[in-house]
Amino acid sequence: MLKSFLIAAALILPALIMPASARAELRQHGNTVFTLPEGWYTGRREENGTLIILPRLKEDECEFCRVWIARSQVKTGAPERLLARNLRLFLDADEPDPELIGEVSVSQEGRHKVAMQALKSGRDVQILLAVEIADRTEFYGFEADSRDEQKIAESLEVFARDIVPMILTARYLTEGVRPVLGPPIPGGVSGVWQGTGTRWSLGIDMMMKMDLVSELFVFWEDGTFYDGTPPTGIAPFDRVAALRSGDMSFGNYRIEGGRLILSYADGQSDARKLGQGGIAQGFDCTDSATCNMVKPMPDGTKINGRIESFIHTGFSPNSGLSGGTTFSSTLYYAPDGRWSYDSFGGASVSFETGGYAGGSTTAKSGRYRVANGTVIRSFDDGSPDVVQMIFQDSSGTVMIGGDFLKTGP
Repeated sequence: MLKSFLIAAALILPALIMPASARAELRQHGNTVFTLPEGWYTGRREENGTLIILPRLKEDECEFCRVWIARSQVKTGAPERLLARNLRLFLDADEPDPELIGEVSVSQEGRHKVAMQALKSGRDVQILLAVEIADRTEFYGFEADSRDEQKIAESLEVFARDIVPMILTARYLTEGVRPVLGPPIPGGVSGVWQGTGTRWSLGIDMMMKMDLVSELFVFWEDGTFYDGTPPTGIAPFDRVAALRSGDMSFGNYRIEGGRLILSYADGQSDARKLGQGGIAQGFDCTDSATCNMVKPMPDGTKINGRIESFIHTGFSPNSGLSGGTTFSSTLYYAPDGRWSYDSFGGASVSFETGGYAGGSTTAKSGRYRVANGTVIRSFDDGSPDVVQMIFQDSSGTVMIGGDFLKTGP
């Protein structure tokens, strides 16, 4: 039954281009400009550059569905072949290899060749699509819970109604489409603003805990801003390279009526209230803090200190369990340009018939350098470098990313 549902979806795909809803919103992810269907919202971006889109539909339609848009890839073959080599593109590393459902289908949608393959992985079903775009290939994925055949049928109806039109009406920068974000207008602001506040959350021990939350923004006089740590720090920002890599963390800023307006590259926007003296007095940052201008550390700075972390969480009361989980880590920086890192993670649990305790340690090391307001850590084992902003906050304390550098005993 499952196979027949999915084969039917593949057969009707070319005929399902539908007009966009009047309330649909234009969004962008890297090379792809698309219309976000009504009732869906953009979620987080994974470390590999994949964007997740989630439903917020009436009557819990497609409740456990999700959509992925992967980072654009250079075309190295026909889309059906690339699809076959990327069957695990939207699977977690610990998930088993998926089961193919039916054959790959290939269709010509206007000037785009589209390959589609259905998969079964655990309790979920996925539909993968590879779209050939000039010198690029775009990958999309749709997932739904497959434990109930009625739910599968309903989810595939939503896929046909909302997601297929989104994919088949998408446009691409490599074919000459303009980015959603227009050119910047010089704003006269440059530098780094940062704020650290607190946020309360409920732990697995059912106790409220207070977490530190940090926000970081970099501004350039040409009207560009970056939310977080730019790949090249405070050096001039390459917007074209960012779009090509799928980096949507930048945008255009403007100051208007006591507010800082942030228009992101993906089409979303945000407004932050400025301090009474304008942006020089900061702007609304986290839930409980103000972002203030900070001073990036100069090139060639030698660091002497450490960043420490300790987290312990117990089990909820009345659970019949005792124990919990512990994680601790220390990142050391030495003036000779070396760094080292060690961590410990452990868990213990006790119950009436027995218990368990275990743990593991991790150690890494390498070299660092400070350039363009960032500390760049390279690894002895050849792992990709880590880039974090390094600066002095308004009190003169050195921070790396959102963490305070500790010195002394």
